[in-house]
Amino acid sequence: MSWLHPADFILTTVRITGSGNSKMYRCLISSSIKCFVMKFTELVKNHQIIYHLKFQWFRSEVLLVFRSLFTFYLMTWWLCNIATNMQNGKLFLSFHYWTLTLTAFYFAIGANLTCIAIIDERDKRRIRRRMMRSTSRDRLEERLEVRNDVIVDGHAGNDGGHVEVERRSAGDRKECSCLFWKRKKEYKVNNPTTCEESPTQDQLKTYHKILWVLYNITADTTVVMVIAYYLGFFEESEFTSLHPLSDYLIGCTFIVVETLICGVPVYLGHALYSVLYITVYVCVSAVYWDVEGRPLYRGLDFVSPSIALLLVCKAIGLGCLAHAGFFILSLLRYLAVKIFCCN
Repeated sequence: MSWLHPADFILTTVRITGSGNSKMYRCLISSSIKCFVMKFTELVKNHQIIYHLKFQWFRSEVLLVFRSLFTFYLMTWWLCNIATNMQNGKLFLSFHYWTLTLTAFYFAIGANLTCIAIIDERDKRRIRRRMMRSTSRDRLEERLEVRNDVIVDGHAGNDGGHVEVERRSAGDRKECSCLFWKRKKEYKVNNPTTCEESPTQDQLKTYHKILWVLYNITADTTVVMVIAYYLGFFEESEFTSLHPLSDYLIGCTFIVVETLICGVPVYLGHALYSVLYITVYVCVSAVYWDVEGRPLYRGLDFVSPSIALLLVCKAIGLGCLAHAGFFILSLLRYLAVKIFCCN
């Protein structure tokens, strides 16, 4: 069953508003709202969305180029941070470094999965062409065999025999004419290429889920870092000698571009991942404060719990707002695809 995308609800509302048929309007709006709710209560089952084989704008090879370039830049900056600040053990406790690591590995894993998906798709196309050629050849040979049976038996036998053979041959021809489509259907079931053709193999695999979780965490926390840096929440000078704004701003830009050019789904409920991530970091900060007697960040000084709690609430709130922004961005992406690519 295919669910209505939230953007379809918006398009349907715009089209029906001017029709003047209030009864039809209420009916369609009611059904659209039901589908809208059901859309967000179901997890995505089409693994090709996470694979990014069928994303909206470009070929998969273009996505591979983007991800490879992003991976190269982020990995280079990640290694530079390690080489420059290895003597400073606090680097590995920096929120900025944690997020940079997750972002770099997200693009690295995504690039590898995209490369594997392109190779798999190429192999499937090659097998499909070979299967179609062999099926067409078998179909032609069986047609010739049926026609030869009719001619030989028709001349050798009597009229009754000729009629019996003709009836049998007509049935054979009918069966033979359906052979191609039967085999094609069997091939699609055994060798699925789309979600419609693979109802039993559309579950997300473990590495797809990991990639999806990494996207939700990095998308929210990169935005949180940019805003927090400009608001002065984070003081990174004692963690690294490199200017962190290049990591913050460029990493956030990479995630926005990733959201625009690929078909990764964004659900509002998945803001929970970034909340858990921030909570884990706060717990690590509390352990460090308890052991060392000083906070990692000035705002996370647990001597004044109210100040620390206020900073944590601000970070979580910024993460939820960032996730809502990416959700709206995914809706705009879907609307643009429906308008410009599907008409």
